[in-house]
Amino acid sequence: MRLAYRHAFPVLATAALLACGPKDPGSTDTATAGTTTDGTTTAATTAPTDGTTTGPTTGPMNEPEHTRPSTEEQLCIDLCTNLSERGSADCSRTDYTCYEWCMVGFQFEEECRAEMRAARRCEAEATAFDEVWACESPECGSVYAAYDVCRGYCSHLGGNPSSGSSPNQCDWGSDCLDDRSYDMQCDTGDAPLCTCRIDGAEVGTCQLPFGLDSDACSTIELFDGCCNEFFLPVLQPATIDEPIPGEPEAGGTASPGDTCALVGLHLACEQDGVAGRTFCDDIDGSVRFGPCIAAPDCDLLALACDGSCQLIDGVPTWVTEDCMEGTSSG
Repeated sequence: MRLAYRHAFPVLATAALLACGPKDPGSTDTATAGTTTDGTTTAATTAPTDGTTTGPTTGPMNEPEHTRPSTEEQLCIDLCTNLSERGSADCSRTDYTCYEWCMVGFQFEEECRAEMRAARRCEAEATAFDEVWACESPECGSVYAAYDVCRGYCSHLGGNPSSGSSPNQCDWGSDCLDDRSYDMQCDTGDAPLCTCRIDGAEVGTCQLPFGLDSDACSTIELFDGCCNEFFLPVLQPATIDEPIPGEPEAGGTASPGDTCALVGLHLACEQDGVAGRTFCDDIDGSVRFGPCIAAPDCDLLALACDGSCQLIDGVPTWVTEDCMEGTSSG
């Protein structure tokens, strides 16, 4: 019984047997490689992932020293660069909003940050993206499955969750990226018995380790229940090994005029003692960082009927539009 349907991927997802949530494995050295902010490709280097920085680095000749991007900033740079090179025009994130979208996702993800990192890392290395779900890659299916299990329901590559309730029963379901449907139906009460189904066929029963009433049906998700012993061997999520430092990493910095390769990338800057952000843009035919802005006028993801936030010469600028005719003016 499916009484209420939700969107497969909520905007700015707040996104379970897999180990979810912050992890503090201590200081671990890992090899990293990717595209730097000036568009060059770096060889693999060993960098600590315990929240410490590697110190300032010197860019191309005559550029000031600046710190490297954090792990998540670099993941977003690599992902957006890959999307712009290999992604379909049907993907809405192949423009100047990609980096902001990617970073905001990390900011809002708490419980499944390691799984999100793993998904972004896989997408950054993918050689092709889906024809329908154009911002996602089938090559990342098992990683997406791990992320979905951590969040409690399927939402990638067409995954779609559902749920419903009655006074005596709670129902959860999800169509998943493996083209199978997974359903859990539990009685209400102090020791609920649950029936687990795959593609409509019963595969087993189990007992929830906690009480359940109809008002609590919406407080848990499909993969938060007791059916995972039947579901996971079929869904086959990847094992995620993505260390999360105990303390936030310092972000990268740049200076106005520095060369860059990803339009929409923005890093911390300082000018005349005032901290701000500098945005990468095509300025007079040269892709470089624009002015250091203490307080941008708008967010690059802001969009409304009467306008949107656009980059103009490295400055986030609200551009008004006529809702009826679609014309715009600065």
